[in-house]
Amino acid sequence: MRVAASVGDVLSRLNVKFPITSFRLSNMLTNNIRPLKDINDLAGPLPVSRLEGVKKTIAWLIDHKGYQIRR
Repeated sequence: MRVAASVGDVLSRLNVKFPITSFRLSNMLTNNIRPLKDINDLAGPLPVSRLEGVKKTIAWLIDHKGYQIRR
């Protein structure tokens, strides 16, 4: 992946789109777990769970953006 990201870096400098760059790889490898207690205390209960939100987002992407789910 690091080699592919490096290739992506070079291609992006040439204005060629490539699915991975070092910046994206770094974001994918960064542990971004954040405590949500303070937000939950302030905002109260959320209208949907995280799982339900993911399901709704996937359904929206399929319905509005033409995404296809491969299984």
